[in-house]
Amino acid sequence: MGHLQEVERRRSQSPEELQAIQDGVRTLEALVFAADETHHEETKLPQTPDCCGPQLVAILLPILISCLLDENALASAPMPARALHESSLQDLMRIGPQHSSVFKALTASSPHMKARLEAAVKGNQN
Repeated sequence: MGHLQEVERRRSQSPEELQAIQDGVRTLEALVFAADETHHEETKLPQTPDCCGPQLVAILLPILISCLLDENALASAPMPARALHESSLQDLMRIGPQHSSVFKALTASSPHMKARLEAAVKGNQN
């Protein structure tokens, strides 16, 4: 987890680092899914704020956003960092709608993360 949270400071420089980061993100996503499924199976209720899935999503989203590069950095970034940017943006576009309340709360509480995400989405549309 600590390695994933340091991604922003240590940009992925090699394919091996890229793979390790992506594997960590996939593992965290699997934990989110398992927590949501377990809660649903135990309660027969849809996901609620008291299950641990949203708490894990609140950890995952900042990690994914920290992997995003601004337009200038993206142009000069090494291939592994660009690939990480692309996969993180895809993950955010997929996870955001699935956990919209956590996503909205996070972006509302962190203008920096919101701006970074908006810039990445806008850059992706160009």
